[in-house]
Amino acid sequence: MKRTLAVLLSYLLALAPLAVGQQNQTIVAMRHRTTASGPNTWTLVRYTPVTGACSNSDNCSATLSVIGSGNLLVMVQEGGGGAAFITGSSFNSIGGSWVHPGGNSAGPCNVQNNNAIDCAYVLHTSPCSSSCTVTWQTNGFFFGDAEVFYEYTPSTGSANYDTANTTNGGSTFTTTPPVTALTLSGTSDLVIQTAALVDNTCSAVGSPYTSVAYFVATAWLHTAFAAGINLSSVTASPTWTCGNTRYLTMAVAFK
Repeated sequence: MKRTLAVLLSYLLALAPLAVGQQNQTIVAMRHRTTASGPNTWTLVRYTPVTGACSNSDNCSATLSVIGSGNLLVMVQEGGGGAAFITGSSFNSIGGSWVHPGGNSAGPCNVQNNNAIDCAYVLHTSPCSSSCTVTWQTNGFFFGDAEVFYEYTPSTGSANYDTANTTNGGSTFTTTPPVTALTLSGTSDLVIQTAALVDNTCSAVGSPYTSVAYFVATAWLHTAFAAGINLSSVTASPTWTCGNTRYLTMAVAFK
């Protein structure tokens, strides 16, 4: 009996190191599975305003001085054509692979009334060192058009489209058009806000849209562009500061 117990004890002691080794290996594997990268923070590289890229036609062309590598590039377009939108498959390859959220139809960036707004983007830019001419087409004319190209570097090296939305002010006149609200899935988004004004111009927009604010008047409309970075929520506040006007607004977000 004593010999049997001694053999059993010896057998259990021999197994103990193996069990401990297996347990340690499991703990190490779990640590590797829980490692993850954080959300993006955004750094403005440059923004380029353009007017008359379409020259009152459906063939559009804008020349940028330079485009960096691996960045997010966003174009917002406004014009006086009340039934216009961007044709997504019409872009050339300058800057990279352009995406229109609506494809070849009007999509979530597009709003139409007396004027029209739309957007397109490249998530990971191909570099261009000089005279970078982007061409695209529209369905309907953006009369008296104005565009802004925004280039941002995402901290993780990877940008993703989050969401877009629009507001149609219709025939309502106001001096304080609201920015467009969004429901974000990201926690540190880049958000671009845009306003097309029918009757008057804007001169300011409230925080947090201070990364870029740009205002321009064309022969056909008054336009306003602004951007906010590292945002976790977007409400219909703050407002644009304008003369009394009817309006359309759009917001697009990247995470």
